[in-house]
Amino acid sequence: MISNTRIVAKVLSGEYDWVNTQKTSYNLSYTNRSSSGNRYVNWHGLWAEDSLNKDKPPIDYVAAHDHIKEYDWRVVFACIEHGVYVGPATKQAIEDCIQLIQDTEIPEPGEKTIRHVNWLGGVNYIDNHTDKTWKLREDLQKIMLSGFQEDKKNKQLLSPDWHYYRRAFKGWSRSC
Repeated sequence: MISNTRIVAKVLSGEYDWVNTQKTSYNLSYTNRSSSGNRYVNWHGLWAEDSLNKDKPPIDYVAAHDHIKEYDWRVVFACIEHGVYVGPATKQAIEDCIQLIQDTEIPEPGEKTIRHVNWLGGVNYIDNHTDKTWKLREDLQKIMLSGFQEDKKNKQLLSPDWHYYRRAFKGWSRSC
């Protein structure tokens, strides 16, 4: 049986499996502020690992919430499915998304075309199926983002069962 998390991820991704199998570590947040004009490198990120690494000092899971700056939806859904993200608002957002998916009726492809103006002002004619799918995905993104950010703000997003590590590098590139 497919989980609700996989169903929502499948609707948002179109055809890709964002969840995949469980890993031993996840990159929860990664920020790269490296210069493209020269060799200066500046990046930092937050990783979650299922086992304690004696070489690195872990950070408290409550404090780890402050280090989630940028995230990828593919990782978010994998972390929800595999127990890294356990926040109540995030879990409720998944249930709300499932309800919205069940309540939304998407017409068959190839039916009536409608006029669509994109964000650059370009006009395209798309079928009703595509328009409804895009609107459903937009609504799902809003629901998921609100639940995710609420848990992050309340510091309820991360599971205490995982170990969190902050990694960073700042300086001149060693590869050049």
